[in-house]
Amino acid sequence: SDFLYIAQEHDLMQEVDRHVFISTLRDIIDFKSKYGFQIPISLNFSTSTICNLDTITFVDRGFQKSKIDPSLITIEITENAIMDDISKSQKVLQELHKIGVNIAIDDFGTGYSSMGYLVRYPIDYIKIDKEFITDINNNVLLQKMTSNIIKLGKSLGMKVVAEGVETKEEFAILKEYECDIIQGYLFSKAVNKETFIQFSQKVGVINKP
Repeated sequence: SDFLYIAQEHDLMQEVDRHVFISTLRDIIDFKSKYGFQIPISLNFSTSTICNLDTITFVDRGFQKSKIDPSLITIEITENAIMDDISKSQKVLQELHKIGVNIAIDDFGTGYSSMGYLVRYPIDYIKIDKEFITDINNNVLLQKMTSNIIKLGKSLGMKVVAEGVETKEEFAILKEYECDIIQGYLFSKAVNKETFIQFSQKVGVINKP
């Protein structure tokens, strides 16, 4: 968080985003060549990147050069990342979606205009914020709100992701509501690349090289 704060203060976030994007493409190529597994990866783009029309060309060239299927990449956006310049952010995300990239709304439900995303942007995934998930098994109102968000997303042809799932009770409720994807500490905390590879080999997702 300190690093990102400094990068933002010095207007370096676009360089950071581009570095992360290129590194992501390299990791996908590396996984495929070593393990025969095409791993899908999600990443965040900052306000400066989402609102810069040059991002379209940069991303498109990355896919053309790497020959990677764009659908393996999901770009997660937040309300703050797109509100600075709605017209440009719409254009960038629409063009990235045409290229084949998936678009996800991160922290859905916490912004005042979250519902507007569903109309203005080409959304593939809704990520329900952790605030709706924590202690959901003991809160009827959270259960109703989460259930309705899942139903809304599915009715619009979107997949729904629950963030911050930490208990078996939370998992059971989300499974009952037919949430498409569930993520959180119940399964694993964030790990580095080497640990992820070891875990994937242990559960049989990828083979040893």
